[in-house]
Amino acid sequence: MKQQASFDQSRLRPGKLLRLAVAGGLYALAVGQGSFTAQETLLKAQDAPVRTNRWSDPKTWGGHVPGRRDVVVISGKTVILDRNATVAGVVIKSNGVLRFQSSASRTLRSTGNVVVRGQLVMRPDGPTRVHRLIFVDVLERRFVGGGTNPLDSDVGLWVMGAGKLDLLGANRTAWLRTTGGLRVGATSVLLKFGPRGWRVGDEVLIAPTARGDYTPEVSTISGISGARVRLSTGLSKAHPLGPDGERVEIANLTRNVRIEGQDFSHRSHVFIHNTVPVKHTIKNVAIRYMGPRKINPLNGRAEGVLGRYPFHCHINGTNLSGQIYSGIVVRDSGNNGFNAHESDGITLRDDIVYNWTAKRQDGDGETAGAFTWDVDTETNHSLWDHNLVAYAIPAKITRYGGFQLGSGTGNVIKNSVAFGMWDRSQASGFEWPESNPAGVWGFGTGNVAHNNRHGIFVWQNSSKDHVISNFVGYRNLSAGITAGAYHNCYLYRDTRLADNGRFALHDRALSKDRCGPKFKLRFVRIVMDGGRSRSAHALSISRFGSASSQPVLYLDDEFKGYSTAAVLLDGTENANRSPHIDFVHARVGAAGADMRPSDITIINPPAGTVIRIQSQDDAWAKQYTPAKGWVDIPPFW
Repeated sequence: MKQQASFDQSRLRPGKLLRLAVAGGLYALAVGQGSFTAQETLLKAQDAPVRTNRWSDPKTWGGHVPGRRDVVVISGKTVILDRNATVAGVVIKSNGVLRFQSSASRTLRSTGNVVVRGQLVMRPDGPTRVHRLIFVDVLERRFVGGGTNPLDSDVGLWVMGAGKLDLLGANRTAWLRTTGGLRVGATSVLLKFGPRGWRVGDEVLIAPTARGDYTPEVSTISGISGARVRLSTGLSKAHPLGPDGERVEIANLTRNVRIEGQDFSHRSHVFIHNTVPVKHTIKNVAIRYMGPRKINPLNGRAEGVLGRYPFHCHINGTNLSGQIYSGIVVRDSGNNGFNAHESDGITLRDDIVYNWTAKRQDGDGETAGAFTWDVDTETNHSLWDHNLVAYAIPAKITRYGGFQLGSGTGNVIKNSVAFGMWDRSQASGFEWPESNPAGVWGFGTGNVAHNNRHGIFVWQNSSKDHVISNFVGYRNLSAGITAGAYHNCYLYRDTRLADNGRFALHDRALSKDRCGPKFKLRFVRIVMDGGRSRSAHALSISRFGSASSQPVLYLDDEFKGYSTAAVLLDGTENANRSPHIDFVHARVGAAGADMRPSDITIINPPAGTVIRIQSQDDAWAKQYTPAKGWVDIPPFW
């Protein structure tokens, strides 16, 4: 029997307890502070023994199966969702479990919050079963954002206290690469390995790889034979190999466990805030139409709501340490992707963010990254392994990165790829953001950025020794690497930058004095190849920081594929700053000849500028100053 509260709303104040008599007991709800509006009915799963605890059984609820206006409270029981349902919200108490029927496809729609303090289980028993939790009729303009507690206005999935998610979809290989390029009209692709779990009807994403292309294609699988995948329609454009034979990324976007908003105008969010150690299972899950946006009345622009992200681990400390979240697809997001804010020890592996919108960054500590956490806060011992960021929806934000590498210690990113971050002047595949303190990341295995504005964008003034190695950046619009901001201690080494737009490398920093002689700003064994773009210069040095006693070192680097000169040093914006640059054992041109003064174009050098060159065999060296020009000097290295 449905119980409906009757009361005079005008007499209620925020913080006042509203007592609702419902089947099974009397419940108190704090008006303005709870997870529901006072007009809604609370229905509790009965503690009295019943033969089954099926959602469809009236006995489970004291005589009334929940409907669209009911808020469901599950306490002391496991309830099996054995039918599709629509409700006004769900609360799973610490001793309650809501389990989707594993042997069937089931959908739960909610117009209000789903708050998990017990367990939510979505484990279909086969790849053809689909479990969906969908938030419907959500009003993004009502979102408040911020804080830790569930808000009625901020409708989403809230995992609180000791709450646990047990979400396990069918195994699918997240993404692979092709064996070759793809032509216009191609109806099949040959992958390097046969994918696990890919099925006819799955959506797949094909990375852009042609120069000037930043948008992936999405198609549907019509057939699979080993590593050969047939597509339902021919490709609308070519996807060639990279300049050094880099293969095309293909990602599977389909999962059979899904947490979703309704559409691009009714987005929701996932918020995980465990106050005790918890072991979630979150694997092979699709998260779609999440990350709400609303108009900022101060500037009239749509912005992502603070703290309401598609997948947000919020101030969990070490309570999630050791968790591995894998095979997750976040797509069609209005606000970043994965945010691990002060939540240590999390591994994100084989995860994908596609078609996301960067949150605005107006100097107030907000972040902008598909993988990120809040700037100026620390998260430690994270591992991001074999993840992919594919395409950011254009938004009015100056700086953002597919992977934004924030503050903390012991963090590692490897084998990850970013493409499609291109629309703003400082958009990039990988970004070290302007923050204090600056995080030092392990960045030395298999990371690739192509078809972005910048492959890597660093904007830090850090005395810590950062190492970026074994990176590949190709066909980025501005540069493979843009290294700023003014002075730091970064080491870039064993990296290939090919067929990028304006420059292979744009150095916008000098060494920091506090680095010490061993840890100056260094570029070691970098291949800077203009490739088919035939940019005027392979390396640009400009807008650098104040003078430093430690020179910037370019050691064993290779410069080729340019049309004018290997290096451009432009001091136009730096009249009071004096760069000191050393080129040691540089190779230029296709033949790998010694760098000569003619290989460096110098414009408006500040008075204290010093540039030195030393030959590959250490037989000679030359030095440039504005006062004397080029002169012979003894070898200095």
